Amino acid sequence: MDKPPDFLLERESIEGEITFQPGSASRKGQLISWGSALVIGLILTIFYFTTRETQCLTGALFIFFLIAGFLITFGLWVDTKTIVLISPEYLHYKSPFRNVKMAWGQVEQVRAVEAGDVWRVAVIGMDRYFRIRVLDSKDDVESSKRFLVMPDADRLIRIICGMAKLQNPRRDEDEWVCS
Repeated sequence: MDKPPDFLLERESIEGEITFQPGSASRKGQLISWGSALVIGLILTIFYFTTRETQCLTGALFIFFLIAGFLITFGLWVDTKTIVLISPEYLHYKSPFRNVKMAWGQVEQVRAVEAGDVWRVAVIGMDRYFRIRVLDSKDDVESSKRFLVMPDADRLIRIICGMAKLQNPRRDEDEWVCS
């Protein structure tokens, strides 16, 4: 992390509206959680009807996988309902729980911190912000599915930095900041 990611170094501007949406995510974790809950639930039911006894540890495991399946499904739903719309006048981030609309002059900073295979990028305005995950390289298709990264999210950040006229990144502890 000695040098900033490429998407913070390059700038891009746009003429018309562009919409960015997440791509398709891997459903492997969701299937494992729900499948495990189903199998453990069936085992619990069969065991109860044959012995008329309950198993606390197996019941706790069933509840764990049930909650995990719900949380994973909920997270995927939120991520897939998120869009970023950019135009020559403004930037609009919309998710089920956050709606941020900023004119380009209101964008104060873009902060990027490395988090494993992806970068967590925060776009900060006067009294609003939003976060997205960005891959530094477009070649890693498997990571983009695993982390539900928007296709061309690196281009989105280049456009935001260019349209908001943000300066080249500087290091601030473990983050790279364009302001």
